Amino acid sequence: MSDPDSIAIFSPAQITNVRALLNERWGSRLEETEDFKVSAALVGAHVTAGLLVMGGASRYLSEASINHEQADLPAEDAALLLLDMLEGYFADFLDADRISKVPLDWADVNYQGHPVQVRGDVTRPGIDDAADQLLAEDG
Repeated sequence: MSDPDSIAIFSPAQITNVRALLNERWGSRLEETEDFKVSAALVGAHVTAGLLVMGGASRYLSEASINHEQADLPAEDAALLLLDMLEGYFADFLDADRISKVPLDWADVNYQGHPVQVRGDVTRPGIDDAADQLLAEDG
């Protein structure tokens, strides 16, 4: 979720506020050990935002990117637009019994009239680790 040439769009305090808002909205539907991580960065003209939920039985990651200059949006507004979209995907994930509707590879979508790229992944670390162990024992 980060690039060495990226510039953070939000301050640590702003990220804390976004996480608090997400916890207020969705905390009751998270597992006790799950927590949100949020990122928003600028690389050239591209704003990329990420939403990560980890700490429970599954690890949910979604990322979105937009060329804020072509979208005629200030970088911070573009980041907020992306986080709003990612929160919608997260709501869909929860409503679909934790099945992600976010494409695995970057895909073009239109969000509120803006061309956006989005990708995501859900992993189940405990299941993945058990499968790796079984394969290792079998090999």
